[in-house]
Amino acid sequence: MPLTRKSLTCPRCSRRFTRASSLTRHCKRCLQDIKGPSRRKSCRACARAKLRCDLQRPRCSRCEERTLTCEYVSRDGTTIVVSTAEKPTIRGQLKRQGDQFLLDNKVVDGSTVSATQKDASESDDVSTVDCGAESTPRSQEDTSQDTTSDRDGTADSVTTESEINHEVLENIGSANSEPIAPELVISNYRRRLLLNEARRTPNTDPVARHTMHFVIRVLKSWPRMMGSHLTSQLPAMIHRLQLADGIPIPLANCCTLAKMWIMHSEESRDLVQRTVHNEVRRLLRDYHEYNEMELLAAAQSMLILLIILFFGLGHSPALAHPIDAQLLVDMWNVKHKLASTGLFLDQESNHTLPSWKEWAMVSAKRRTIVGLHHLEFAWSLRFGYPILTCFELGPFPAPAARYLWQSDREEEWRRLYKDWLKQWADGGSYKMTELFRVNGSKESDALDPRSELWLAEADEFGMMLMAEANGIGVEF
Repeated sequence: MPLTRKSLTCPRCSRRFTRASSLTRHCKRCLQDIKGPSRRKSCRACARAKLRCDLQRPRCSRCEERTLTCEYVSRDGTTIVVSTAEKPTIRGQLKRQGDQFLLDNKVVDGSTVSATQKDASESDDVSTVDCGAESTPRSQEDTSQDTTSDRDGTADSVTTESEINHEVLENIGSANSEPIAPELVISNYRRRLLLNEARRTPNTDPVARHTMHFVIRVLKSWPRMMGSHLTSQLPAMIHRLQLADGIPIPLANCCTLAKMWIMHSEESRDLVQRTVHNEVRRLLRDYHEYNEMELLAAAQSMLILLIILFFGLGHSPALAHPIDAQLLVDMWNVKHKLASTGLFLDQESNHTLPSWKEWAMVSAKRRTIVGLHHLEFAWSLRFGYPILTCFELGPFPAPAARYLWQSDREEEWRRLYKDWLKQWADGGSYKMTELFRVNGSKESDALDPRSELWLAEADEFGMMLMAEANGIGVEF
């Protein structure tokens, strides 16, 4: 009789396995209440992230830097909590955004789950991504001996994306939840999905394909702007104030490479591909050393150059798989680093007038992060991977009105912003969360009043978000 999923379940603890041999080894210990010895030396956080642990006590250097709970596993399999993080993290940056509140969340496959779920199971599959072999310093390579379920053949228990999405939407707005900033880390599940699976048959749904082509065409206009107009016309995530003291070196290099891409021929395609790819790898290697403004410019440059690599070099992919997927995984590190520099202003939470420069910089950071999500969304659809949802971006204010973003004089911007504050006095600014509730399957074209008001003010950035919300065929 063939083995079934039910027959590979431990009769005592109901743990499921994928191989009979794994179940046999487990039952010998489980039925006698014997815990297997742990071979792991690293702390739990480093083991989950598959990064080197320096084994320092009471807290390893990585947990100290990231203010994580540092736990070591003893020889008998019990967990020793050595220390608990006490410092504030980027979770506390978002205070109150109008009347919108969010649960404490973590990213799982591009979505979020509540903190209570995480606390209930320390075996959650969320970790900070490493940069891959091409860009990770050797000192960060994994040396831990992990004995998790991936090694012993146990079946992964992964909550489906739709279940997570529905739960998040139900919890958003809860008056008892503490609002937090998104961590912007990739789950191990999505990382394995992107890196270990070959490209599938592209999505054939006509609406999804139309949305994908629309997003790609808008994305490809950004490197063309950089190469054709230099700084006279800027992509929708680069603010003019970033260039007030001169063009940052990453963006200057990006302009040169974008111009090279515009002028390339079929004969020079490989040369352009290698040159652009080398610049992306260089930025991935060096971005840790940049200050806040240099990091923003580097992230924007990488976004532009990845658009060229993924969509701008002909119909056939410029990069073999999984090299392309590894770049997407690496960019989650960049997003996380950028998020750690601050994504929200107190004045936005209080619905008051902020500093023009501070508002412009934090808006540029949020737009850059959303732009990288646009990139992965389109890439996933094009090559048949599950799409990347953006629920971890729920607390973000939706991209600002085009007249605020494009204003190039502080006096004018202050006047327009005061008018904008009055217009959005009821309920506060429009949030990404509200956009996720837009139902694209309705026969009526009508939107709720807040969504209609936001869309009337939106630029191309907002139009892409609206298209994605309506075109993926998911009903919330």
